[in-house]
Formats: sequence, structure tokens, C-alpha cells
Amino acid sequence: MPSLRAALRRIFGSLDTYNYRLFFTGELISHTGSWMQQVTQNWLLWELTHAPIALGVYGLCRSIPFVIVSLYAGALADRLDRRRLLLISNIINGLFPLGLGLVVAFGHVQPWHIYL
Repeated sequence: MPSLRAALRRIFGSLDTYNYRLFFTGELISHTGSWMQQVTQNWLLWELTHAPIALGVYGLCRSIPFVIVSLYAGALADRLDRRRLLLISNIINGLFPLGLGLVVAFGHVQPWHIYL
């Protein structure tokens, strides 16, 4: 019967690699932020509308870009520099929440801002 230490070593052995630890930590932080963003946007939309259908429309609006972009994203990603592509996509992904945060901070938020 293997010891607990040996079992943990086998399970988490990939964390011995420095680059993988960086990747894992970055993904953990990124996904946590994305979940927080999704929860707060749903909550904000609920506070504005108190309508379950509005939350459904928001879910639809979140899905449409994936359906449209995924058809071309693979081919485009193969042709472009991956580092530059990641940099540009992360900047764009940061601008939308920043814009929404500014609209909320100034008190002019409408449901369509969240849908966008």
C-alpha cells in the first residue's frame, strides 16, 4: 500500500515544473476573476430588472460571440503570433469590464450595457 506522501507526489507531480506552476497559478487567478465577474454581472442585471428572462438573455448574449468567433478563431490563431494574439485578446477582454465598471460607477448603467 503506497504511502500518502507517494500518492500526493504522483497526483501533484506536474507542479514540480516551474513553467507549469506559473501556468496553473495564472489560470487559477484568471478563472476565479471570470467567475466573480459573471456572478456580479448577473447580480447587477437582477438588481436592475428583477426579471428572470433578462438573465436568460444575458446568457444568450454571452454565448453568441463564441458561436460566431469559434468558426474562424482556430484558423486565425494558426496564422498569427500567439504571444501577440494573447496580449491583444486579453486587453480587449479587460476593456469591456472596465467600461462597464465606469458606467456603473457613474450611475448610468442600463441592462443593454451588461448585454454588450
